[in-house]
Amino acid sequence: VVGFASLIQQARQGAALAQAELRLVAAGGRTITVIETAKQIHSPFGGEARFVFTGEDVTERRLAEARMTYSAEHDELTGLLSRRCVIERLG
Repeated sequence: VVGFASLIQQARQGAALAQAELRLVAAGGRTITVIETAKQIHSPFGGEARFVFTGEDVTERRLAEARMTYSAEHDELTGLLSRRCVIERLG
């Protein structure tokens, strides 16, 4: 996956913590959004560097953000763009 390769490259280049937001397909075909973090660990005894990866599922957070953005930009009754959004987009 390109996202993981990018994380490893960032960690190798000295980033304290490298992060990327990835969209993954979970079991059952559901798409989830994950914030993946990578950290390079060096052994005090030499040898190859190791990487520690952690992932946080932020799917529900991103969906809530999308609902709030939609709500802020659209009329609740009609679903049409709000007057403010129309004026902003027309310039």
